[in-house]
Amino acid sequence: YSTMIFWGIGLAFHAFSVFGMDFILGKKWEERKIEEIINRGKNDTWE
Repeated sequence: YSTMIFWGIGLAFHAFSVFGMDFILGKKWEERKIEEIINRGKNDTWE
């Protein structure tokens, strides 16, 4: 059974590399996170 498990893990990693994280999380999640990171940077002040 271990061979099938490792093949499944390898297949899952290959699917992530081909389809990317948009396949699971979606474009809206990515845009929301980008806005969150940008806004977090705006609140920081450099002295």
